[in-house]
Amino acid sequence: MANARRRRTRNSRPAMYLLLILCGLLLLVLTGRQNVLKEVRVVREGAGGVTYISDEEIIRASGLKMGASIDSVDEMSETVARGVNDVGYVSFVSLERSGTTSVTLTVKNRVPCAVISSAGMYTLIDTEGYVMARLSELPTYEVLNVKGAELTEMLPGRLAATKRPSQFRDILKITRAINSCDAMSLISDLVIDNNEYRLITRPGLLVKFYIDDNLIEMIDIIRAFLNEGKTTGEVIISAGQAAYLPREGGYNDASTRPGM
Repeated sequence: MANARRRRTRNSRPAMYLLLILCGLLLLVLTGRQNVLKEVRVVREGAGGVTYISDEEIIRASGLKMGASIDSVDEMSETVARGVNDVGYVSFVSLERSGTTSVTLTVKNRVPCAVISSAGMYTLIDTEGYVMARLSELPTYEVLNVKGAELTEMLPGRLAATKRPSQFRDILKITRAINSCDAMSLISDLVIDNNEYRLITRPGLLVKFYIDDNLIEMIDIIRAFLNEGKTTGEVIISAGQAAYLPREGGYNDASTRPGM
């Protein structure tokens, strides 16, 4: 009788092993399903809700694929960041797991502030100097059109650069001042000629100034002239003082713009 029990025990062991193996496989399948990406939620920061690229385009650029394993979000972040930043219109902030099968991709909307005209193309940059896009024509929204700068770096997602680094720093200094004064609707062009800088207002007033002057004060002076109806002619601003030279016609006409 004891021998019969031992035989039954021996005979039942393979079945128990098989059952354990099947349970393990089932657990692996269930766990695997929980680690498969099914949803990507895009969250945007900054730019007041203005978007220049869709969520779908951001997800596509990120390289995140539905059905892919999401065991380690940290390991995925570097690749995702590189893909998102290369888009140009947004910058990567974070990638976090938001559920068993979903992740949240947070990006920051870049704020366009200027286009640098060169060789028939327009390089769109944001307020930090990063390239957002290369355009074949001027954008419809208001940005500063920069002429006379020679770009050496213009790839989307990269920090733009000019042949003379100090020149690019000056461009950023001017565009940031215009943005901080909410004056992009007043000023259309920045013309650079060697070390000389000139602004052209949208109505057509030409402004000559010195880069080392107080730029905020300069913009206030420009605004005051425009409010007085002096929308054409030239203004020379130095150390907070301004001299106005009347002129028929505005410099917003391509045929009369300096540096054309």
